[in-house]
Amino acid sequence: VKFVPVELGAHKIVVLFHEQDVPNSPFSCEVSDPSSCIAMGEGLHTCSVGEEVEFEIDATKAGPGTLQATFDGTAQPIDFQLVSCVERVFRYRYLVSQAGEYTIDLKWVGIQIPGSPFKVTAKEVFPQPTACVILERPLGNVKVREETVVKVDCSSAGKGELRALLITPKFEMLCHIIEEDDIYTVTTRPTDVGNHCLVLQFAGEPIPDSPILFHVNDPAQVKLDINPSSPQTTPMNKIFKLYANTESCGEGHMTAKATSPEAPTRQIDLDVEQDTNGRGYTINYIPSIPGMHNIHLYYDNKPCLSSPINLKVLDLDSLHDIVLTKSLPTKGTQYLMNKTLKFKLTAPNRNLSDFEFTALGIHTGSHPKLAILPTSKDNYTLEFRAAKQDDYKISVTYKDEHIQGSPFTIPVRSPARANKVSMYDPVIPLTGDKPLELVFDTSQAGHGAISASVVNSKRKSLPVYVEQVTDDMFRVAFIPKSSNTFMVSVFFADKHIGGSPFRVLYQEQTKDPPVAIHFEPDMNIKGLMGAAVYGRNSGRQEATVVQFERGKYQISFQPLAPDTFDVHIYWFDQEIEGSPFEIDLLGMENESSESLVDSVPITVGEKTGILAATAVGRVTGPMPIKLIPFEDCLCTIEFTSRVKDTYDMNIFWNGKCLPGMPIVLPID
Repeated sequence: VKFVPVELGAHKIVVLFHEQDVPNSPFSCEVSDPSSCIAMGEGLHTCSVGEEVEFEIDATKAGPGTLQATFDGTAQPIDFQLVSCVERVFRYRYLVSQAGEYTIDLKWVGIQIPGSPFKVTAKEVFPQPTACVILERPLGNVKVREETVVKVDCSSAGKGELRALLITPKFEMLCHIIEEDDIYTVTTRPTDVGNHCLVLQFAGEPIPDSPILFHVNDPAQVKLDINPSSPQTTPMNKIFKLYANTESCGEGHMTAKATSPEAPTRQIDLDVEQDTNGRGYTINYIPSIPGMHNIHLYYDNKPCLSSPINLKVLDLDSLHDIVLTKSLPTKGTQYLMNKTLKFKLTAPNRNLSDFEFTALGIHTGSHPKLAILPTSKDNYTLEFRAAKQDDYKISVTYKDEHIQGSPFTIPVRSPARANKVSMYDPVIPLTGDKPLELVFDTSQAGHGAISASVVNSKRKSLPVYVEQVTDDMFRVAFIPKSSNTFMVSVFFADKHIGGSPFRVLYQEQTKDPPVAIHFEPDMNIKGLMGAAVYGRNSGRQEATVVQFERGKYQISFQPLAPDTFDVHIYWFDQEIEGSPFEIDLLGMENESSESLVDSVPITVGEKTGILAATAVGRVTGPMPIKLIPFEDCLCTIEFTSRVKDTYDMNIFWNGKCLPGMPIVLPID
């Protein structure tokens, strides 16, 4: 009996003999159509190692039956499972751990569906940091504690994570990162004024346009020569000057605007002049109508103050009969600290209670007290004593109006103290035709200037040049011409500084030292460099440091035997980045010290250092040694002992001996 079903589903077959059912008739038959199954999805053809992939089988038109799915190939999948079956649509998900060829076998009621078996190629996916694109970054200067956002598109960069490290003038920190659909949002709120560097890495490698450099400023750090919270007064049609010190604000530009009673909602731009030294700005305003005016200060278009400065403009007659006579300077044009300064005030027919006296340090913000003492009718003495070095703005007002000559500024300086002058690294030229320079810092020595004289061993004077480089830095230079001993006398405010006169023994360098390292630090005129040299077998070596040109140093030493030397370089007593530096010096027959000391790079956490070791027999002396790294942070130390002896083993990390060394190894 044969028949071809034309419909899917359950069929009954009735078999009769002499119109009677044969045994077990009618028979049941389920009709299915595996060829109507449709398989689809990327996971049927290709996948990436370590990434989940899916495929689907639509059996809605295949009739009754069950689906059998098997996965085979280079390695068993980490996860191969049916994740959903809705209305006979089957969805599978799998993940492979190795690259290779795989087979997915799909059968409906035991019969292969169209396309089965499917061949799948699994490939390794490597990150591509160069495919990252920065979508958003800070433009211009950033305000301190203001949220700074950087957005990076990593959708084409493959598998990996984005890391962001912010380097500030004081510390380094990892930034907060949020990821959504391969778009990373990096946020930070910088707390320090200065240059910042944002380093962006994907899968441990820098991305294009990284690092991002930006400057952070703080408009709130502006220092004014007035109290901004107290109302100020000025006569109408007279210039009102306001000084703003922006040294602590960082890079930026100041602007100022004012509103008047006539147009309280319209701001007008004010004249702003920057100092030649770049330390601050002078704001000039000439009000033309009386009443309350407001002055607004901005730094990089951001407000400097929480509220504007209130300026009361008075329409008053000139107080020409009130005269203030200033005290004479203590020395030259300067006034000295901790000295009482007296000013004479003549105020005919005025009530003393209508006067107001204030003093403000422009740079330090200090408020020294002023005392007013009556001396005779209509005459008073104004006493002032400053304990800090600064330029002080003195204001004298009568009924909220400045008297003639007010406000005025007096410079107060500390007495000259020659013993407080300090010296930085001298420049000792290699040849006598170049200048020998001495640099002095007078920032702690008070007010004064440097002068100098130089004589050689025959008491013959040499031309000497003294240059004031900055407000507090002086350079003294002369040409030695040849090897000689010189006496250099240095004076500050006509007094010998500490150590003066200096005895300078100059020796021209006629031949190169055995070992000479030239180093050029990124520096200004200030410099203090030191060095220490350690032989891993021969111990500490005497090192000489000479600044032979401004910003160029020569570090030299005399090795006594072949060895591996660790050279430590210090800048202002702090070891520089990359120090110590390793130097392997060979002997006459090019014998290397590497047979007696071995070193390998080892990574501990996120830091990589140099692990080294030596073995010295108390009888046989130094022994050849070998370091063999295996696994993470583990290393085997091997050496061969051919005779009975006791050995001292020393282990070093970045050139420094570990605590508890040496390890004593008695070998029979």
